[in-house]
Amino acid sequence: MRVSDIKWETDGEVVDLPTEVEVDDDLDEDEIADYLSDEYGWLVESFALPMDDDDIDEFGMYVNEVEGKVS
Repeated sequence: MRVSDIKWETDGEVVDLPTEVEVDDDLDEDEIADYLSDEYGWLVESFALPMDDDDIDEFGMYVNEVEGKVS
């Protein structure tokens, strides 16, 4: 799975770190942060995961709800 939009805690140092990394699909969110920190030596502030079908369905329902309120 591709983890994207990775924000690193670098204490203000300019460091060349990736913003996207391919990780094992078996890792959960806490394990991903630990993996990235172990692999690159810096703490992770945040990252984005790809949306699965349930996320897409939930987002679609939210959009429909908001559009209904706006119309």
